[in-house]
Amino acid sequence: MTTITEKITLPLEIINRVIEEPSDFEKMAVHVRNNLLQNNAIDTGLHLDAFGDDQDEMFQAIECLAYIIIHIAKINATEEEFEAIFLQTMLKPAFKKGVYKSAYARMDEIREFMQHDNNRGIKKFKDMDWRLGMVMACRNK
Repeated sequence: MTTITEKITLPLEIINRVIEEPSDFEKMAVHVRNNLLQNNAIDTGLHLDAFGDDQDEMFQAIECLAYIIIHIAKINATEEEFEAIFLQTMLKPAFKKGVYKSAYARMDEIREFMQHDNNRGIKKFKDMDWRLGMVMACRNK
């Protein structure tokens, strides 16, 4: 069972305070997901200046929303797991469709992106026989 910590849920509370319409939340969540897939800096499609003093908190909340989307894709969440994760986010129930749509609509692409990103910069042995020969030679000394 996945547990979402307060480090994620507390910043998400500002989304509940600032965004009222589920359609606005859904647009923002889809925009955040699309930016993740394009490997861009997170952009909400919203003008953060409109949030005044809450601007930094809103950006942190958006990063947490991106984490939730990635986490759902990473564990390849079932409906039951999604329900449990969404309940832990403490987002408004009206925002459930937006989270679902942003995570599941392109889940395969998100998982492929994560796989590619996780393998970047990792050197792997292509010829296992050579590696085994080196191990055996080192042990014989």
